[in-house]
Amino acid sequence: MRSFIPRQAVTDTVLLDLEIGTAYGLTSLELERQAPDGSYETIQTLAPVQDLQFALTDPTPYSGLNHYRIRLNTAGGQIFYSSIEAVQYARTGQLLAYPNPVQAGEPLQLITGTTGSIQIQLYDLLGRLVREATATGTINPLDTSGLRSGTYLVRVTPESGPQITQRILVL
Repeated sequence: MRSFIPRQAVTDTVLLDLEIGTAYGLTSLELERQAPDGSYETIQTLAPVQDLQFALTDPTPYSGLNHYRIRLNTAGGQIFYSSIEAVQYARTGQLLAYPNPVQAGEPLQLITGTTGSIQIQLYDLLGRLVREATATGTINPLDTSGLRSGTYLVRVTPESGPQITQRILVL
């Protein structure tokens, strides 16, 4: 295999590009995704293998972190696997916050399935605004330094679309 990489590490559509050096002796090629139990499930199968470059998709990714690999099957019965690639998937209108719980002082990563700028607000459980920031991009860090241990609500307001609120725990 020459290369196996996601088009974007964080996305609302999982697209992976694969380039192989030769198709000689290959009977099939499979895109596999790791299931929650740790096993791998086949998402897409290509047979016969005639091309050297492929655009592979996962139409039903899990929300959050997904791990993918390529399985190459040969006419001689051998199986070869690619390296594992990770893709964070966030549906439009969804907010992923990780790690959750987060250690105070460590950045909290906020992933949204929206494009454009977003306003981030962090509230304590009494409804007091503790932090506020504006960000653009798919992955946005939120500083947790100086926060006391406890439960907080993070509210993300995109330019277009509804507000999204999620509970986080600071240790």
